Amino acid sequence: MKFTCLLIFSYCVFSSTLATAAELSPELKAMAQSKEWKNLLHYKKNDWGVERSLLDGSGFFLSPKGRKDPLAELEATIEAMSSLTLKLGKYKLHPQCAFPARLRFLQDKMKLSFAAQPCPKLDEFMSTFQDPQTVSVVFSSAYPNNPGSMFGHTFLKINSKKKADLKDVGINFAAYVSDDENPFAFIYFGIMGGYRGQWSTENYYEKVKTYIQGENRDLWEYEINLTPDETKRLLYHFWELETNSHFDYYFFDENCSYQILAAMEAIKPEWDLTNHTIYFIPGESIKFINRNPGAVKDVHFRPSLQRLVMQRYEALTKEEKKDFFKLIKKSGQTSSYPLSLETAMVYFDFITVKKKGRLTAQEKASQLSVLSQRAALGPQPEVTNRLKPITSETRPELGHDSYTMNLSQTFRHREDRYGDGTTTNFKMRSSYHDLMNKDLGFKRYSHIEFPSIEFQYDSDLKTLRLNELAALNITSLPPINFLSHAPAWKLESGIYTARDYGCLNCRHVYTEVGGGAAGNIFTQDYLIYAMATGRGEAYDKLDRGYRYGPGFEAGTLLNPSENMKFRLAFKQFWDVDQDSRSRILQNYLFQYSHSLARNYELRTTINFLYPVDHPELRNSQGTLEFIYFFN
Repeated sequence: MKFTCLLIFSYCVFSSTLATAAELSPELKAMAQSKEWKNLLHYKKNDWGVERSLLDGSGFFLSPKGRKDPLAELEATIEAMSSLTLKLGKYKLHPQCAFPARLRFLQDKMKLSFAAQPCPKLDEFMSTFQDPQTVSVVFSSAYPNNPGSMFGHTFLKINSKKKADLKDVGINFAAYVSDDENPFAFIYFGIMGGYRGQWSTENYYEKVKTYIQGENRDLWEYEINLTPDETKRLLYHFWELETNSHFDYYFFDENCSYQILAAMEAIKPEWDLTNHTIYFIPGESIKFINRNPGAVKDVHFRPSLQRLVMQRYEALTKEEKKDFFKLIKKSGQTSSYPLSLETAMVYFDFITVKKKGRLTAQEKASQLSVLSQRAALGPQPEVTNRLKPITSETRPELGHDSYTMNLSQTFRHREDRYGDGTTTNFKMRSSYHDLMNKDLGFKRYSHIEFPSIEFQYDSDLKTLRLNELAALNITSLPPINFLSHAPAWKLESGIYTARDYGCLNCRHVYTEVGGGAAGNIFTQDYLIYAMATGRGEAYDKLDRGYRYGPGFEAGTLLNPSENMKFRLAFKQFWDVDQDSRSRILQNYLFQYSHSLARNYELRTTINFLYPVDHPELRNSQGTLEFIYFFN
């Protein structure tokens, strides 16, 4: 009994002495203000300059003031590590087991020692990674069939000593969303932070199966320059984040990419990985990593299964292509063409995944026949020599930056009272990529723009006006081929200046949706598309304050070289509910863009608007535009 009282008295004296020391020790104060300690607590300054932790769960802080006071949290952490009875987190663990990354910080940076505590739960978690050595940030290219995945995705791969890297473990951060979530609720809560972020682990081969095979997305693996000890500390930090607290998930900033890099900053405080202006896009996060000298050790590429099929298919001669289609459509077909057989072999791998293993009897028989015929031919080195290398077109850090400043001069010709004239235009765009930008680093034939704003100065009328405001513009034109039948689609909303009824200052709020199909002709560099559209507009000078109706759009995109693009498009809109305006509006568009360098582009646009019922209101515009990309 006396020993117990003495122990309690000694502990109280130690705690009191520690608190006094914290007030007096400049070293302790300096350590509490260090970047590494603040990064472990995920401190950031908000828009008003107030520094606080971004963690939303209360269980992460051992001091009542810990969310905003790093010194108070450091004092409380030191005290907790010496506790005999304190239990924390969802597993009710000793503080040394609940916060192993903090423990390492105190031991390594402050040279403090504590009586070691057994941590079986933590040991079990670490054993899943089988002696982790390094970390790779994995970027999955865009998935055009899903608007939420059009920016790509990032997650971590923990590289162990195993020779088969597909057996490594992946770590992912994502919003926890129920399977039956309403899509409108999904958009709202995703933007407003209504979902809880969740860390999860999964075998890497499952990730490869999902992205490369199931969704046909390329994977870029960026091996990060961390030591085995730093890798273990990163895993410790993930453990303490997931078992003690949580982040709310925000699609545009505090998302998968941000939280992964913020955790890495906690281990490598000298790296600058998370500074951003408006949003945090997966592809841009890869650029942030590469801006830190020495941060990336190596880069590995895993092309999608669809890309592997097309690589072989494009190398086939005309006769070999005929042979290939016979092999995949009819059972019992024989072939003497090694590349036809190899292409068919990869094709059957592709459809096996696409159909989730449920092949028809004919497909199974054909697959078995192709495999046996190809095996009988043995090694064929000339086949590999015929294949063109798969390009790095989706490698994100090679692409242009996402913010733009556009300066342009427009020459107009009108047959109404305004006549000819010139305007100078200034546009700002915060993201991301449009159909005429150079595609290197981005998904081809995709367009995502939000938000952007353009002001126009009319040199003849001496007026400055808002010309357009894009809230959200998305266009996806995936080519249809024998492997994919994904539809083309578009969604646009914002404000634009209408030019079809003799007005220079009439700004309509509009929304347009469309769906159709796209396909390559001759080569992958030549695309044609067509889609049916529906459009609604609102403006008080219209007959009823609004107009709406169906439409049609068709066009072609030509990419003769890496730096050059041409576009021809025709659009028609039927106004179904107006009396005094033209009921049929036709728009003819020609564009040419030339990429001068990674972040510099020149563009020419010619736009002819023809109100069919009122030809006297037809007008045309020619624009010469310079675009500068930045971040």
